[in-house]
Amino acid sequence: MPVNALIVRALVNLYGFYGDEFKVQCPTGSGQYMTLFEVAQEIVRRLTGTFLRDASGQRPCMAAAASSRTIQTGVT
Repeated sequence: MPVNALIVRALVNLYGFYGDEFKVQCPTGSGQYMTLFEVAQEIVRRLTGTFLRDASGQRPCMAAAASSRTIQTGVT
């Protein structure tokens, strides 16, 4: 996780230098262009989405643990 934080911090720092004029395609190949600050926000949104509960109360990062628990005990 620390590398992700460094990448986000670097993007915010570069945004401070380049500003709104510099845009990159995000995600690559999508045709949608974002500033570096918006890219940093998108990365943070995706990273936090891995750990936050969804509508059913499950966390995506725990899906493998839940399936192995079902296999071992037969209980979800």
